[in-house]
Amino acid sequence: MNDVNPFESPSADTSALSPTTGDAWIRVHRPAQYQDYLRAYWINIDGQKREKISVRETVTIPVESGDVLVGASVDWAKAQPLLVTIKPGEAIDVEVRGALRGWKILLASYYVLFRSGHWLELQRVGHDKSSSTAAYS
Repeated sequence: MNDVNPFESPSADTSALSPTTGDAWIRVHRPAQYQDYLRAYWINIDGQKREKISVRETVTIPVESGDVLVGASVDWAKAQPLLVTIKPGEAIDVEVRGALRGWKILLASYYVLFRSGHWLELQRVGHDKSSSTAAYS
């Protein structure tokens, strides 16, 4: 019988592979916040759903090196995709969170009706801003 839990993210051992294999990783962290507290987000890599992430969770997703388009979605809402360039053997850290923080929570109905593509935010962490860009504005 298969002992894989379908609700648990597989962990990638980033130390086992050498940088010459062309493998790279994207680590996605989701901090705690009120928006969507009980719902899990889907993390998309190059348009394909890859992992679910819950509040206060970090998932590691193996990817091919090069330009990678990272996205996030929950039900009907999503984030603007983030384009990152990954070198072989590199691990990139990205944070996904709800866009409605502080006073913006008062605009929830507006975001639901007119800005569902901005319900979530993706941000690369621990880098200089010039190495990744939002894929679409």
